[in-house]
Amino acid sequence: MKKSSFKLYLLVFCSVSCYLLLMKAAVYHKHGPSQMVTPLEATVAHIPLGITAKEADTLIGTAPDRVTQSYGVLMYPTLMLGFPNALATKYGVPQVYSLRTWKRGGINATVAIDRTGKVAGRWTWSDSRPRTQSKFSIDNVLKRASKLLRLLVV
Repeated sequence: MKKSSFKLYLLVFCSVSCYLLLMKAAVYHKHGPSQMVTPLEATVAHIPLGITAKEADTLIGTAPDRVTQSYGVLMYPTLMLGFPNALATKYGVPQVYSLRTWKRGGINATVAIDRTGKVAGRWTWSDSRPRTQSKFSIDNVLKRASKLLRLLVV
């Protein structure tokens, strides 16, 4: 009788442990970071407004890959509405900005320089960002669990 009781407790313990592990992985996947932040994104996010274009280049580490002129309105330091966008005139008078753009590994970063030569805005974007997942994402956890099960079964 003791042996069957031990097996029952072991089965219940393993079932509950597996359930809790899967729930933890699911919660982490839901609330964890979905994309890893690249060094370029981190650098651009920390560029202070009001520094010169040369200082911004120094913080990023290289000269920009492309410099263009654009006419628009900065709603926020991270959002520019190009003119003739209908919303642009609601948020201010359109101005000419020098847009300094860097591209690294599929990530684009732009720093907007106003007429005085100071940083007025900065943002990053990706046209086709590759999916990078944390090693603790639900997909990676399930892949490792299935590998472990295959090793244990064989």
